[in-house]
Amino acid sequence: MGLATYMAENGLNDAQLALMVGVSAEAVRLWRHGKRSISAKRAVEISALTGIPRYQLRPDLWDMRAPRAVSRAKHAAASSVIAPPVTDSIIEEMITIAGDVAALAGLLGVKASVVSSWRSVPASRVLAVEAATGIPRTRLRPDLYPPEGKTRPQTYRRVA
Repeated sequence: MGLATYMAENGLNDAQLALMVGVSAEAVRLWRHGKRSISAKRAVEISALTGIPRYQLRPDLWDMRAPRAVSRAKHAAASSVIAPPVTDSIIEEMITIAGDVAALAGLLGVKASVVSSWRSVPASRVLAVEAATGIPRTRLRPDLYPPEGKTRPQTYRRVA
């Protein structure tokens, strides 16, 4: 559900939502019509107030399901071992715990665009993500850190 859908379902006009969020009615109108992007900070606030998921307000910042062909090609060229993808829910959980993509990137010392491009947590970042979010490494990369009592899954090598 997007902003316009939420407003229609709850009988809100631009001025009423603007009052809730603390912006002008004109800003809400521009957001609704896609003329202006909602800032990351405002998206978090609006999500908390309305229950609209952040990734629906700003999919360019939080939607991990968007294809990232360039990043995938770079990653494939740099690694001969294919890492299994982490579920979107783990990526979303990392971002939620940190607050937003920019906050997580700040905790890890990388740019937000780097974190946004992850399909799985890079091996070199697993321990840092674990320290920053508290999510166990066994959930972040079970291929590298199998749960107690389980053997490490077989890795697959690329065939050229």
